[in-house]
Amino acid sequence: MQAKIFLTAAGILTAVLVTESKARADIAACVEAHKSGQRAKIDGHLRRAAQIFTTCGADPSCPTVLRSDCNRFLDDTNRAIPTVIFAVTEDDARDVTDVKVYADQELIASSLNGRPVELDPGPHHIKFVLPRGQVVTQDLLIRESEKDRLIRVNVQSPRPAAPPAVPPATPPPPAPLPPDRPNPIPVWAYVAASGAVVALATGITLGVMGSSKQDELDQCKPACPPSMRSTYDSAKSLYLGADISFGVAAVAAGVATWLFLSRSGPETSAAARPPVVVGVSPTSGGGSVVVRSAF
Repeated sequence: MQAKIFLTAAGILTAVLVTESKARADIAACVEAHKSGQRAKIDGHLRRAAQIFTTCGADPSCPTVLRSDCNRFLDDTNRAIPTVIFAVTEDDARDVTDVKVYADQELIASSLNGRPVELDPGPHHIKFVLPRGQVVTQDLLIRESEKDRLIRVNVQSPRPAAPPAVPPATPPPPAPLPPDRPNPIPVWAYVAASGAVVALATGITLGVMGSSKQDELDQCKPACPPSMRSTYDSAKSLYLGADISFGVAAVAAGVATWLFLSRSGPETSAAARPPVVVGVSPTSGGGSVVVRSAF
């Protein structure tokens, strides 16, 4: 019986000691939170200080005095924490909400809803990441107790890509010029050449006949009888006919030559060909024929 009473008393004593030890540990944790919250506030880490004071002020194991201090410090800290409101517009018109906002590599907003966001006071490097992958950065100096500061960023909507430039059409190469080919010999060249041959033969024949008559007249010189008058007239007519035939032969030969030579170059119109000028002038022996042209 005495042993049982001793064991019960020992158990009660152990429970009391454990309870007192746990209570002392809780009080020590509250005291440490009370101190660390104040250090964080002094160092400018206001958001961290607010978290510590919130935990300390709501912990029922903390002494009433410590909890009261923590709640008072929490109120002061919340008044000092600055807040900003981020806004992103596209082309100065449409609001963009699907934007991630980073402050010094910390994601502080996964989208924009127009509500304020808490930041610690001091310089911050803000990065906005837009849905299309656009990134906009901005450096800010956030002041303590500054509330609902509007940070607005405007971006330009991506412009449609310009259509690829169409290279200018390459003009087709000029058609090759047909090779120069001489004109065929015109029929009139053959006609003129034939006429020249006939006229030349006629002139030679008439000249031979006139020479025969001239021989008859030479036999009776210097005193030819009147009966030789017809022979004289015949010889004169034959010589005149021979001169005319030679003239016609010369003209025909010139025309045939011009027609033949003019066909050696590229085809040309008749208007572009050099003219042939034929002149006939009387002489003491009968007449002369002059053919002029440019080849």
